[in-house]
Amino acid sequence: MQQTRHFQHGDVVIHKARPDWGSGVVRQAQQTELANGTGQRLVVDFVHRGRVTIHTRFAPLVHATAAHAETTANEQSTGKDMTTQTTRNGQGWLETLERRQSGDRLMQLPEEMTDPFASLYRRLTATLDSFRYTREPRSLIEWAVAQTGMEDPLSAYTRSQLEHAFPYYCGVRDQHLRELVRTAKRSGELETLNRVLRETTNPAAARALGQAMKA
Repeated sequence: MQQTRHFQHGDVVIHKARPDWGSGVVRQAQQTELANGTGQRLVVDFVHRGRVTIHTRFAPLVHATAAHAETTANEQSTGKDMTTQTTRNGQGWLETLERRQSGDRLMQLPEEMTDPFASLYRRLTATLDSFRYTREPRSLIEWAVAQTGMEDPLSAYTRSQLEHAFPYYCGVRDQHLRELVRTAKRSGELETLNRVLRETTNPAAARALGQAMKA
């Protein structure tokens, strides 16, 4: 029998049949009844695919942390002695696995951007506020602090890991901004878009919002 997994808003998932899509963030989750069993209808933003609506009865989705754990288990079954393997900084494989699992926090959008109970104005301003972060070293650390809640993200991640994670995060954020703009247009909240655009002082954020509004 297929294992039933439950997903909720904000979960980071992997589509096992389409690993090229990268990690995805669940935006909506709805329980459904089908002739062949129950499942969930999910709306997921994938890093390399964009927004996709799928059903868990047909799509082999797993939580990103579970995918990492399964990969590790497969490596062990092929005869690799992970208990003695160490990372470059001398840490063991268990700590490496923990780091991989917690690393998903770098990819998740903060709740203030996605909270369905928050007003569209608040979600838009929170999303645009994140444009203050750049790949400049100090700004990159500030972004990692905000994402993870750690005082010193470099105690858990290398600078290279942060530099690789940041563009993926930006891709998910930009897709989310475009979806917020589409939502505003569908609900007739054009004045909200214009208000946010007028109030935005960050040139990169204003440019991104302007382009999304023209699309």
